[in-house]
Amino acid sequence: TPTKLPTVTGNSIDIHRLTTGLEQLGHQTLVFTPDAINIETILEFKPDIIHAFHGFKSRRAVAIAHHLHIPYVLTLSGTDYNQCLLDPAKAAQTEDTILKASHLITFNNTGLNNTGMNALIKKHPELKEQCSIIRRGEPHCDANHYDFRERFNFNEDDFIYLHVAGIRPVKNNLMPIHLLEKLHEQHPNVKLAFVGSILD
Repeated sequence: TPTKLPTVTGNSIDIHRLTTGLEQLGHQTLVFTPDAINIETILEFKPDIIHAFHGFKSRRAVAIAHHLHIPYVLTLSGTDYNQCLLDPAKAAQTEDTILKASHLITFNNTGLNNTGMNALIKKHPELKEQCSIIRRGEPHCDANHYDFRERFNFNEDDFIYLHVAGIRPVKNNLMPIHLLEKLHEQHPNVKLAFVGSILD
């Protein structure tokens, strides 16, 4: 994965959810970021499968899976669809990582209908059969004991729109500001809160 906790990004939260779910089912997991891969630890762990997260940034998984003679699954991220497959400098490498995966995972239909992925599926129709949509799970936290309104000085009658995303251009963070501006003029209790790390 490109990031993992304690770094807070969409990828690290997704990885935390996935590993927590797998471990609750009795599986063992080992998580690395590309810059901290430890081959000796992986060999000692003896994985049955490698799950790469983010096609472009997790491309080392291809070589490791090949070396260990085990399959690897790839979860495609929004950055893969919206940037890497459309960027001439990254497209070929991202495409290669996708094509070598034993199976692909996406969190929703958006990724499969994206321009970059559509073009790739037209060239390689078999990809559609190799892809599963697995919805994101519920976060593993006790939200009942967290007073969001008090912590951030919101009033009880405030109607809060929560925008959960990293602060970066690809997330189009300015869109909800423009959309809610007129509504806020008519209803001053309408508030917008951003939840996410400043990434770009």
